[in-house]
Amino acid sequence: MKKIMPWLRNVLFALLAMLGATSAHAGACSPTARIATFGYPGAKTIHHGNNLIQPAGKAVEASGQKLILRGQLQDVNCVPITQAVIEIWQLDAYGKRIMANRTDLADVRPVFTGSGRTFSGTSGEFTFITAFPGAAKGWAPRIHLLVKSKNQPPFSTQLLLGGDVRNTSDRMVKRLKSTTREGVTLSMSPLPRDEGIGYYGDITITLPYKARYDRY
Repeated sequence: MKKIMPWLRNVLFALLAMLGATSAHAGACSPTARIATFGYPGAKTIHHGNNLIQPAGKAVEASGQKLILRGQLQDVNCVPITQAVIEIWQLDAYGKRIMANRTDLADVRPVFTGSGRTFSGTSGEFTFITAFPGAAKGWAPRIHLLVKSKNQPPFSTQLLLGGDVRNTSDRMVKRLKSTTREGVTLSMSPLPRDEGIGYYGDITITLPYKARYDRY
């Protein structure tokens, strides 16, 4: 028995360490700030697709600097949220509000859709291909985002562009705490040359609840 005890003690220490690490990880993800959006075009008007600058059927991209928004959706336990509906809407590259209709989409000419819709994947990932949004004087460029997850209330916020100097003069942005602002700001990095001129904008969206899953 005395020979077994040290081995058992080591196993118990290892298990306790694992449990401690798990507990530390659980709940470690701080929720993304819920920021009121404006100008929602309505669910029926939102474009069904994640490419705002070159929707299906168009041979050429709309003008504007490309921005590939890469997001990760998770809950407060850092668990990926899958099959959630993610919608975005924004101004075009020239600061104009455009919502493409069926006629615009059927025409051969390039068009910026103004909005888009996609779903989160098996790891909570989602992507939009869009253009750098313009902005009115005194405002910073932003992308409005709405998440609709099963069995949960809708979540909305506004995404800012990292490194944009207009973030410092925007009245709404200046009212945000630094940690809040960081949580809704895209991390920017240049696109590879073969993907065009523009940037990746990466962000993790943490919804303020624990994901609910169906039981079978």
